Amino acid sequence: MREQSRKLIVMLATIVDSLDRFGEMTPVLRELGARHVKYGVKPEHYKTLSSALLWAFGKALERDYYPEVRTAWTAAIDAINREMLSGADAAARAPRAGPGS
Repeated sequence: MREQSRKLIVMLATIVDSLDRFGEMTPVLRELGARHVKYGVKPEHYKTLSSALLWAFGKALERDYYPEVRTAWTAAIDAINREMLSGADAAARAPRAGPGS
């Protein structure tokens, strides 16, 4: 779990650093979404994580968590989720290689 937490923090930092060129991150996010299908992540898990992140940001930022800040984070997380879910959907629909393929 510690390793997964570290990976989440690194990915969030990378995305924040890339917000002005978010389009460059879309292939990475789609691949990440595709990989998460293999880990058993379901579409409804994205909403749960989004809610948890927004709550955690609110706790961490306290008085600086203005409505505009929450709105900006919500928009960023929603964009991330859209790309990851797009990758997850594509992976789930892709034909699986069977034995002897």
